[in-house]
Amino acid sequence: MRDEVGPLLETGQEALEAGGWEAAREAFSAALAREESPEAMFGLGEALLWLGETDETVRLDERAYAGFRRRGDPV
Repeated sequence: MRDEVGPLLETGQEALEAGGWEAAREAFSAALAREESPEAMFGLGEALLWLGETDETVRLDERAYAGFRRRGDPV
């Protein structure tokens, strides 16, 4: 399944870098539908922050942080 998610994460990241918040939301949401990865949660949270959805951003960032910590990645 990681093979399906990788391109979506890349698309989401590219959209974030270009300021395409809706496109980033779509890509990261699609990635999350396939696999609950901290990268997808963090990316979606970043897109939602720019879209003004701060409550959901905080929730996703907390879940992403916990996921990264479980992997031993504190950054």
